[in-house]
Amino acid sequence: KTAMDLGGRTISVKAGILHELQIGSYQLLPMQTIFVPAKQMRSLPWSSVDGLLGQEFLKQFCLTFNFKKQQIYLRAGPRSRLTVVRGD
Repeated sequence: KTAMDLGGRTISVKAGILHELQIGSYQLLPMQTIFVPAKQMRSLPWSSVDGLLGQEFLKQFCLTFNFKKQQIYLRAGPRSRLTVVRGD
């Protein structure tokens, strides 16, 4: 598949379903995902980017931004179907 990057260039990507993803104590449901080669991510104006989080991921959370610390805090949203995984 192809997609357009932020610079307006057409790039090759792979699309599929990410069946399993755990972030902290949250187990996320399968979601549509686009995989962009790291080389193409590094060509973006902000070259330290490792990846982009899209709507399929973000819509499951309520987000809080701490701009001073450059951090994003995630918590399950009111209509979230996340599974909370407890540690051993």
